[in-house]
Amino acid sequence: MIERLDSSPAPERTLRAAGLQPSPWSAGPGAVFGRHHHPRPKRLYVLEGAISFDGLGLAAGEGIRIPAGVEHSAVAGDSGVRCVEAFE
Repeated sequence: MIERLDSSPAPERTLRAAGLQPSPWSAGPGAVFGRHHHPRPKRLYVLEGAISFDGLGLAAGEGIRIPAGVEHSAVAGDSGVRCVEAFE
């Protein structure tokens, strides 16, 4: 199950403090990421814009943790999204 993380004003610093290696990425308006899963848990924070993971909407400063093996999909918001993520 996808879980919300506490909001962070400095997501990259939060991920590094947890011993993780942040990786930024972005997607254009309405970009669709079909159902998939990851072999390791992933933490993700939105830096700008918005994105929805299986109906769970995220805006700037908000984050989620997706456990290993959990299938999910995502759709970027109307103005796109810029995120930072890290695998545990």
